[in-house]
Amino acid sequence: DSCGNYSLCLWSNANFGGTLWQADFFDVPSGWNNVPSSINNATSSLENLRDNITWVAQYAGGTGHSACLPGPFLISNLAGVDWPGYKTPMNDSITSYKFDTSGTCPQGSVP
Repeated sequence: DSCGNYSLCLWSNANFGGTLWQADFFDVPSGWNNVPSSINNATSSLENLRDNITWVAQYAGGTGHSACLPGPFLISNLAGVDWPGYKTPMNDSITSYKFDTSGTCPQGSVP
């Protein structure tokens, strides 16, 4: 399946395979949101198909390590990708996300 415009898409397998979950910018409340249990701590590839940035975080409500995804942006395989500034793998560890209205990620925040 493909990622819809203005959406954050998370896949359970590398190379955009397995279960697809997507959040459409127009359907999501502002602030931090938790991903559903079907993809919680199970993301192996992602795409931010937005004009603006999207944040993802290790734990619920934006806690733990976080990463900024510029728009548009994708990672086909999170294996070997660490949370920015840490030696902690991002693979299978995304729990929450937040859509931002800014177009620029802070320095050092992009995986």
